Amino acid sequence: MTSVQFHREAHFVPCVYLKGWAGPDGKIATYRVLVPHEKFPTWRRYSPSALAYHSHLYTQTTSGVEKDDIETWLDQDFERPAEEPLRKARTGARMSRDDWKQLIRFVAAQDVRTPAYYWEQAKRVDEQFPNLMQSTIETAIKEREQSAKTGKPTKLKTLPSEQREKLPLKIRLEREPSGGGQVHAAVLRGRRFWHWTIRRHLTKNIPVLWQHRWTILAPAKGLTWITSDNPVVRLNFNSLQDYNFNGGWGSPGTEIFLPLDPEHLLFAHIGAPRARQRGERMTQAETELIRRFTAEHAWRLILSSDPDDEVQGLRPRTVDRVIFDDERKQWANWHQQQTEAEREFEE
Repeated sequence: MTSVQFHREAHFVPCVYLKGWAGPDGKIATYRVLVPHEKFPTWRRYSPSALAYHSHLYTQTTSGVEKDDIETWLDQDFERPAEEPLRKARTGARMSRDDWKQLIRFVAAQDVRTPAYYWEQAKRVDEQFPNLMQSTIETAIKEREQSAKTGKPTKLKTLPSEQREKLPLKIRLEREPSGGGQVHAAVLRGRRFWHWTIRRHLTKNIPVLWQHRWTILAPAKGLTWITSDNPVVRLNFNSLQDYNFNGGWGSPGTEIFLPLDPEHLLFAHIGAPRARQRGERMTQAETELIRRFTAEHAWRLILSSDPDDEVQGLRPRTVDRVIFDDERKQWANWHQQQTEAEREFEE
């Protein structure tokens, strides 16, 4: 029997995408946003396989058993189907409706699978969890009271079934001798909740992206596109003093873009009356803004086909040995900490 390889090292930016910036030597010029000391080289060249990965990023631990279902699913359903559409987009070849669909599916997966997105949604959970739990508890109490009146048992229906599916949320009713009771609710905030978010977005929410007008644009002459380890940008832009990266997939006015290689940028402006022509060159000012927003949106790496002297001005490095070492330690302990939290949650 042939054993299936377990995906331990998880590339949160797939090599099939990164290869778009590989030079003749097969390597990519890499600029680190966080470095341990001033003498750290501004640019280093790495092969795609050596970039944008962490161990056990998508590993799921259930009843003590490790599974890589998420990684396998992302590979088979999003990365591999996008290989040919990416090639066509980068070479200017004619693209079918299905090519565009697979390319947009790739954008969706890339948007939600990065560590940057993990921390974004973790922050959102911290902000929204108290209200969610309050609503959950109030609903549970009402259902319990209704059950007591009718004498019929009831199941907690605090969330629609499609939302409850595999959601790491526990609700427990604890009776008291006096006849009352308490409702306890807990959510597992970490890796498992992130995996639930990924699956939900890529199964329930992804169709909205197919409704937008997508195109592929070229940079102004003399400039090239750069990319990063957080390459899908959802931009809300009013002015240089008023913009953010919190745009939604179906939010009017949001601009979504993903650099595909130094000469091609996948782009959609939600709600715009028409899409720009494929292959159209952006102006000098537009290109400079896209490059700026790409650099600002990076998590820890900015990537280019060749060292780009302008990048330091777009995103100055943070030099801090303590933060650098602490972050490495966090990722080294990531799997153990997440596994322990998942085991405790199941008890």
